[in-house]
Amino acid sequence: MEQFEGLATAPQRVLTRDESVDVDEDTAYCSLCEHVAQREQEENQETLVNLKSDFESYVSRQQALIASLIEWGPVSPSYGEPPPPSSSNNPGHLEGENQTLNEAALALHEQVQELSLENHQLRATIEALQKSFHGEVQRRKRLHNKLQDLKGKIRVFVRIRPLSPREEAGGCRHVLLKDGREGSLAMLPDEKRRLGAKAWDFDGVFGGAEGQAEVFLEVSGLVVSAVDGHNVCLFAYGQTGSGKTHTMFGDEGSEAGISPRAAGELFKVLEKSKEGGSMASWNLSVTMLELYNDHIYDLIKGKGEKVSLKFGGKSVEMIGAESEEVFSEAALLAVLRRGSERRRTSSTAMNADSSRSHMVLQITISSLSVTGRETTGKVTIVDLAGSERLSKMGKVADEQLRETRSINKSLSSLGDVIAALKKKSAHIPYRNHPLTALLSDSLGGSSKTLLFVCCSPADYNRSESVGSLDFAFRCRGVGGRGDISSTKKENVSGRENAAASKAASKADSKAPR
Repeated sequence: MEQFEGLATAPQRVLTRDESVDVDEDTAYCSLCEHVAQREQEENQETLVNLKSDFESYVSRQQALIASLIEWGPVSPSYGEPPPPSSSNNPGHLEGENQTLNEAALALHEQVQELSLENHQLRATIEALQKSFHGEVQRRKRLHNKLQDLKGKIRVFVRIRPLSPREEAGGCRHVLLKDGREGSLAMLPDEKRRLGAKAWDFDGVFGGAEGQAEVFLEVSGLVVSAVDGHNVCLFAYGQTGSGKTHTMFGDEGSEAGISPRAAGELFKVLEKSKEGGSMASWNLSVTMLELYNDHIYDLIKGKGEKVSLKFGGKSVEMIGAESEEVFSEAALLAVLRRGSERRRTSSTAMNADSSRSHMVLQITISSLSVTGRETTGKVTIVDLAGSERLSKMGKVADEQLRETRSINKSLSSLGDVIAALKKKSAHIPYRNHPLTALLSDSLGGSSKTLLFVCCSPADYNRSESVGSLDFAFRCRGVGGRGDISSTKKENVSGRENAAASKAASKADSKAPR
């Protein structure tokens, strides 16, 4: 019995589900059962938390798929199918939740299909409207080009400056008058010189009362033509001191001339085309040259570097000319100012600041339409050197005499080109002089030219004014309406001009200076 007495008080080992637990008394069984039950409850709770987390993750994936469905349209046919249950402890209500989500996804899918169909229809409508819009843009360009051509391939305007203080002090008389009809100009007779009255018809005549803004109105349409892809030439012709540089460049503000106003108009038209949806991009490059004593110099480089011309077929390439890209009106005006300051001038008896060279400004506009069509146009602005008679220049150096002969030679070559264009000759003598070679792609053909003839109204400059106006009158018949001049009329005009020049030469020494 003694050997069993120790067993009665020895610790008892009870086997639980996961481990064995030592108990000292029978009463410990109750607390042990409670402990085991608590452990199992905690494990079940942990299982439920894990299942809930898995379910929430599944719902998040469902919502992400629905968002993708809305953004990208239909997805794979297996979308929305619930995943197989991962354990037997998966709550029963998951199947119902999945069914609800699947139904919502199918409804969203149907809505997306409807929106896709509407989007397709809208896209087709937009493409049709864009096609119609681009067609209207091309139609506008054709009509604008036709309108400019109907006005004349070479249009001629006369600008008469007021009498200068020097002319008024010398007792000069105003002999050029607008003849009531638009574009008609008359010169009063000179009884002392036995010269009769003369009359011309031009595209327009500007008197001393019209300002720079009124003059530019005739130019703005040609700026649009350049953006449309045509070559445009604007140049001023006339004797020294007649107001050519003022007309082409002018001063700042309201007195700005054609060149700065054309610069502003170019950027205005380009930005409007881009904002309107017809143009995707554009690029502007500028070349500025000086033609002095039959040689061409680059005004942008400003180092007196010469430019040579290379002829190839119908094109002329300028070797050594620098082209500068500009992206704003201010940048373009800065190039104009820089080049103008480098131009050669000198003082003569006719003009204290006489331009002794031709200045040629070329602005090339390259654009790309939204349809991918590339277009290139060019605006050439020429401020010609003043033509003057040697007898009126006063005492000048040999260099100035060479300058004057070179200027007159270049203007004579320009007249030959104009005459050949008017006669529709098979050969146009562009290559006879560097000036006409530079202008070969802007005179004749499909190009558009606007000539401003600047004149002094003083009777003292009568013979020079007659020569300028007769030249301009002949130019106007090129590619225009063809109803202004005839061979007989031109011959008469030429005889009158010759008589006027001969009479004026005898009176030069007696005329006021």
